[in-house]
Formats: sequence, structure tokens, C-alpha cells
Amino acid sequence: MLKEKIFLVLAFAILPLVCLSQTIDQSILENIQGEGKSPVYQPQQIDSLEEKKSLVEKPESLSTVEKMFNEKYMVTPRKMELELLRDSLEERAKAESLKVELRKSYLVSDSLQDKYLIPADTTYFNLRRKLYKVNKQLDSISVKLRQFGYNMFETTLKEMPVFTPVADNYILGPGDELYIDISGEINNSWTMTINRDGSIVLPYIGNIKLWGKTYNEGRKIIEEEFKQEFSNIEVSVSLGNLKSVNVFVMGEFNKPGVYNITELSNPLTPLFQAKGPKKSGSLRKIKYISKNGTTRNIDLYKVLIEGKGLPSIQFSSGDMILIPSIGKVVGINGAVNRPGIYELNSGENLSDLIEMAGDFLPTAGKRRIRIEKTSPGNKKIVETLNFEDQNTFKSISKRTKIGNGDLVTIIETPPYLHNYVEAKGNVNSEGTYQLKEGMTVLDLIKEAGGLRKGTYMERAEILRFTGTEFEKIIEINLEKLLNGSPEENIELEEWDKLKVFTKEEVVEKFYVSISGAVEKAGNYLLHPEMTVGDLLFAARRLRSAKNEAEIFRLDYEKGLFSRRINIDDSSDLKIKLEPLDYISIKRKPYYTELGYVTLNGEFKQPGQYPIKIGTTLKEVIDRAGGFTESAYLEGAIFTKVSVRKLQDKALKDLVQETRIRLLAEQRAIMGSIASEEEKTAQMKYIQIQQQELERLKKIQDPGRVIINLRDPNQLNITLESGDKIEVPRLTQTVQIIGEVYNATGIAYKKGLSLKDYLEIAGGPKPTANTKEIYVRRASGKIEKGAVEIKPGDTIIVPEKVQIGRSGWEVLSFTVDILYKMGLAIAAFAAITN
Repeated sequence: MLKEKIFLVLAFAILPLVCLSQTIDQSILENIQGEGKSPVYQPQQIDSLEEKKSLVEKPESLSTVEKMFNEKYMVTPRKMELELLRDSLEERAKAESLKVELRKSYLVSDSLQDKYLIPADTTYFNLRRKLYKVNKQLDSISVKLRQFGYNMFETTLKEMPVFTPVADNYILGPGDELYIDISGEINNSWTMTINRDGSIVLPYIGNIKLWGKTYNEGRKIIEEEFKQEFSNIEVSVSLGNLKSVNVFVMGEFNKPGVYNITELSNPLTPLFQAKGPKKSGSLRKIKYISKNGTTRNIDLYKVLIEGKGLPSIQFSSGDMILIPSIGKVVGINGAVNRPGIYELNSGENLSDLIEMAGDFLPTAGKRRIRIEKTSPGNKKIVETLNFEDQNTFKSISKRTKIGNGDLVTIIETPPYLHNYVEAKGNVNSEGTYQLKEGMTVLDLIKEAGGLRKGTYMERAEILRFTGTEFEKIIEINLEKLLNGSPEENIELEEWDKLKVFTKEEVVEKFYVSISGAVEKAGNYLLHPEMTVGDLLFAARRLRSAKNEAEIFRLDYEKGLFSRRINIDDSSDLKIKLEPLDYISIKRKPYYTELGYVTLNGEFKQPGQYPIKIGTTLKEVIDRAGGFTESAYLEGAIFTKVSVRKLQDKALKDLVQETRIRLLAEQRAIMGSIASEEEKTAQMKYIQIQQQELERLKKIQDPGRVIINLRDPNQLNITLESGDKIEVPRLTQTVQIIGEVYNATGIAYKKGLSLKDYLEIAGGPKPTANTKEIYVRRASGKIEKGAVEIKPGDTIIVPEKVQIGRSGWEVLSFTVDILYKMGLAIAAFAAITN
């Protein structure tokens, strides 16, 4: 019972102090009288696990050939280590994700998540971040070779455009379209399509058989027929749309079958319609087989690499395109333009392979090529080709035969820079510079534009590479170097680094301090030759400062001692300061800096008035001429700066302690062995408490002090700078808010009781807690029971607070705390506007 009592005392201790106004904002009235519905707390939704899992890229599926190369040659100890770590992290993340899914419905609040993040949540997301980093490392060290050329069929094309003119020997047949134009004795044009009988019907002429005729023969027949009927005419015949044929697409296609194309279709058209060859099919030995048995080979590398056109083919119904299984494959990676897996024909060698891969990159080390292959004894072996120049390489590469499944690696030039030295630190132009023959430290400083101001001259360093992780440090005295010392001007070696320091980096910093009657008391960096006058100027002496001051100094042999000085004496102002000196500026007796208080409302002369320490409230009211005749002294609002600070701290402590308690309860619930239904009920209960706590936290505490301006003793309260007094006009209304049927303002009538006002407002609702009705006076004072109602009072009818149970009794003290907190919040909301 102790906890709820402490909580209740704190809540009600804050309540009367934050009252600000006797008028009530209509929006507050609407919120409080509402329908008795508490806003539903919406916990922060954690991003879905799928979104987090998307951080990890899914590996693209590999073909059988690609798997063979990547698993046979690309596995390294480091890659195996990272893959084991990745698998372990995935398992742990999967287990932690179950906890996150469980917690997602029961989060206490955004603020609690930010300040007291649940370990289960952080563990899961830390694992996901680690997993992402591991996968990035795997990607960076993994070389995945892909089969060349197959991705061209990822684009869907129904028909490749045909730009080739129709040859005269093209065989006409049903479906071919003819454009016929006649000019001269008659002028006309027709579009005719050869019908299933193989003929067309022409005006003036009649039926003409064209099936089986060549394009040239058909053109002559039409021209002769018209010239027999008419004289002095010109006849033009051209082909429009061509007839379609059915072609069989068979073998290692992604979608083998029968496809309808035109006779003069590009040979790639049926390949695209069938979604291209599988990666187990050849790109270099594609066969076109006509219905009469004629065979032609198609090599797509001619198109993809050499840019040559495909053979011209006139398709007929019943023709076939066949893709056999892939032939010999060889991988190539390293410093070439197109690393990948290539299919080699019989007789092709290393030189041909490098040409297919787009030749060497500029970074290729053209003196060594590594070939990995499997020996007859089923062992993975390495062969190395060494050569001195391009001519030697061409000769060797043409003689080098490549076996099926071999991997060729073009060794790159090592990425290390050579022949340079580096200057960094306090020089005008940091960077790397060419190491010239005989170059010295002084030469490098000149190359770097010289030294900047503030350089520490007693020491610079040359960091020299030793072949280990520890560099050799060579000390250089820059002052002696610039004065011509040959011992300091050493000759540089490759990869030497000159490090020049600033004084600020090396010299120890010392501070001095000042306090008392200054505007900017505190610690100041001790500058060379800094005096008492310099420090006093930086700290800005106040008008209230005496000329008497005291300087405290630390003597490392005698200890701390002090000395009195006169800050109006020019000789004392010239005293040189030493490290850790402390100056205390005395304040003039009976002198106080001015402050101001504000009087608003029903004063005869409202406004801002200057005060000094000890000024009382009565003195300021008298200076303002007293109150007007319409002043309502019982509703006076008196706010003090010091009270506001105390109230803010008390409210902050209350919220902090309650948040920690709620978090502890939540963790205990999640770790308990209770059923899911009980956990859900308990978590909902904690969410309601947290909701009320968040609302309480948002209240801006004005620092109000309840005061009776008719009491002479209370008028003797001393004022502080920033205090405010507001006296409202006399009001003749009584406000009723909360759980009544008509929450509104009612005209004050002397003699009416609390019960009378409730009846005028329609009476309490069934949801009202009639035992806890209370009255807030215009002064901010809270009273309960059968009290006398006065003008400006607010009658507050709170709602019953009901907490659900699920198989067990909810802790009684927390129910009571929540209830009292709800009352406090209702009052705060009603009066702070």
C-alpha cells in the first residue's frame, strides 16, 4: 500500500500548483465530457521482419555449369568461414524474431522503447545488422562467373523486325499480300491477298494462279494480264505482309514447341519466342533443319562478339530449329573486360578465349596467366604461363590448348602505389608526392608548400615502412632543419610519411577561472602573457562588482595561497596569470541587479515593474495603484519562477519513476509462465497506465501558487524576477465538466448548492464516480464534499475507472494510482487553458 500512497501524494501535490485560469477552453470541455471513451493507445509498430530480411540479398540461382565453376574454383578458407558465420547468424536471428513478434503487440510506449530499449528487440536487430555486413563481405570476396550470352533472351520480342528486301526468287503462296498500282489509261490501286487456292481475283482481269510462282514470275504475270486489256499503262507490283509458317523449335530451349513466324523472319525470332536456350544448351551449334533435310549451323557468338549478321533463311512450314547440349566450356576471370564462362568450338585456344572476353584490361599484368584445371588423376592443379612481351604472349597463347572445365585467370597488376612519399599534418598542402632521386625531408616540405603557422618546431616524425605492422619512427627537429642542419635533413625512402604537428596537439593546455560579480563566470584557456585584465575583460565585469578581488594561486612547493588585488588599479590588472589561477570578484554590499515582475488584468496601472531583492507583493500592488472595482481577487493567478522549477522537477521525477516501474512490470510479464490470455490482459493494463502517464508528462507546469490577496500576511511574500500576477474580472458563472449529461457553464445564483448545479446540468451519468466529485475554486484550490459554490468555481465529475481482469486480481495499489492519475489529468487539462 506504500507505493500507491506515495504516487497519490505526488499527483495531488502537483495538481493545485499547476492551475492557471478560471476560464475553460471549449475544446477541453469537449474532450473531457466526450462519450466516456479513453483514447486507444497505439504502440509503435516495428517494421515487418520481411522488410528487415530484405537487407540480406538473396543469391541469384546458378546453372549447373555456373555451379561447377563457382564451387570448384571459387571456394576459399575465408569464404567458408564467412558462410559458416552467416548460417549461424541466420539461425540466431530466426529465434530472436519469434520474441519480436510476441512483443510487437505489447509495446509499452515509444518513449520507453527509446530510453529503455528491450534487450530482445536490440538483440534481433543487431543480429540482422551483423548478418547484412557478413553478406556484404561475402559479396565482396565472391567471384561469381556467369555464362556468356544467355541474358540477351531476357527481353521478350514477338517478332524481330525484317528490313531485308524480298528477293525475286521468293516463292509466293497463300497469305502473301500484294500491292498493285496502275497508272495511264486507267489509274487505280488494289491490295490483294493470295487465297487458300493460291490465286487472286483482279478487277478487269479475273482469277490469276500465283501459288508456287516466284515473286518475279508473279509480278510479270500480273503486268502482262493488264497490258493485254489496256494500252499505255504502267503496272507496279510489290509485296506487303508475308505469309506465316509453322516452325518446330526443339532441344535445349526454355519453351520448346511450334511457333508461327513469317517466311523471311530473322532467325532470332523463334529463339526469342521460345525464351531462348537453356544454359545447358549451346549458343554456338544451333541447327536449322529444313523440311527437305537441308542443315545449316548458327553461331550466336558471331552476333554477340563479332557483330556479324546471321545467315539469311527463308522459312517454310515444317522447318526445325534444334539446340543441342552445350559443348566445351571454359571460365575466364581477372583483368579482362568480360569475365565469364564461354563455350569453345573445336580448335579454339587461349588467344581466342581472351578475344571473346574482350581482351585485357589496362590493369592486367601481362607477364603471368594462371590456368586451373583437373589433372587425369582427378586432382586440381595449376599451370602458369610466363612471357616477357606481347609478341611472346601471342605466340604462347595460340599454342595453348584449353580443356573443358578449365579456369583461366589473368593476373592483375598489384594495387600498391610505388615511388611516392607522403606529407601530412600542419603543412600547406597535404598529400602524396613523387619520390625523386636524392629527395630529402626539406625537399618534401617545399613540395608541400611549406609549414603552416602554429607548427610545433621541436619535433616532427618520419614514419618508415619496415615490412611489418610497426613503422620505424625517425625524429626530426624542424627548427634545426630550417636552420640548415644536415643531420636533420635525411634522405627519404619509398613510402616514407612526414608527420608535422601543431602546437595545440603537443603543448599542454592550461586554464584559469573567474567567479563572482562577472557576467561570464567560468574557466578560460590560458593564453601566453595573459593578464588579470585580459581575464576580467573576457568575463565582463558587472556594475555590482567591487574593486576588491582575490586571486588564488597554486605553488607546487608551498601549496595554495591567495593574494588580494584591486581591479581598478592598472598595475594589478597587469599581473601575469599562471596555470590554474582562480580569481574571485567581490560584490558591492547592498547592491542587487534589477529584476522585473508583471502585473496583468484588473490593476489600475497594469504593466511591468522593476524590483530588487526583498521587494514584496504588497509594494508592487501599491505601485500599480491597487485593484479596479471589478477585480475578482479570489481568482488571482500568481506564478513564481522558483515554484515552476520545483514543480517541473517533481513532475519529471514522478514520470521517470513510474516509467521504470512499468518497464519492470512489462519485463516480468514477458518472462512469466502465465498463459497468453493473462499476458495480454496484463499488458493492456500496463498500456493504459502508460497512456495516462504520457498525457501527464505533456502538461506544461506554470508554477502557480495559490494566494489570498485579501490576507495581509500573504501580501508580504517576497518577489523574484520573472514573477507574474494576473487578476481577472469578476465572473458570474459556474462551470460543470466531466460525466454529466450537459457539461456547460451555468449562471451563478447565490444559495444554489452543489446538488442544485448538478441537476441543472442533467445530473451525473451512470459512468460518473459521484463519490469523487470535487470543486476547483477560481483561486486554484481544490475542495470536496458539500461545499458552498462561489462565482468562477468549476465542478468536476470524474469518470469511473474500470480495469479488466483475466483470471487473476490486478494489483490493487496500481488501480488506485491509475484512478487518481486520471483525476489529476482531467483537472490539469481543464485549467491550463
